[in-house]
Amino acid sequence: IVRLHSTVLMGDNQTESQDNDSKAQFERLCVMSHKDLETEFQKGKQPNFTDLQGNEFDGYNSIFLTDILRFRKFIKGFLPTTLNQFEGFENKPNRGYNVWVKQDMGFSDHKGKWEIAPNKEGQPIRHGFYTVENDPRVENAVLLYYSY
Repeated sequence: IVRLHSTVLMGDNQTESQDNDSKAQFERLCVMSHKDLETEFQKGKQPNFTDLQGNEFDGYNSIFLTDILRFRKFIKGFLPTTLNQFEGFENKPNRGYNVWVKQDMGFSDHKGKWEIAPNKEGQPIRHGFYTVENDPRVENAVLLYYSY
């Protein structure tokens, strides 16, 4: 479950009303059953990767075990094609990463803030790099391929 990380990236194209609608939809998805999430997934449309590039999205793992393991909340980012600072990604056009987020424990943690957990220098910790590819097995889906 992901939504645009609007606290950082809300640009001129997105109004506060649109941001509030996105937040309400995100919170609704966070508490859905897995069966209902699958139904929502089947209704979805494959994203255009160029629309994702340069943006970060709040993410929420709906499986309770991820709360115990301390990675229920995360940020998923997509690199612009012009950025080649990460080794091994130079010739991969559709690339992304995860960012560590401070975790709030509890049943309403999806309503809290997505606060970046920085390194000692105060910078975001980007990890779990992946490439994005079309998934031939599922219509309108993309595959985040972590073994680039």
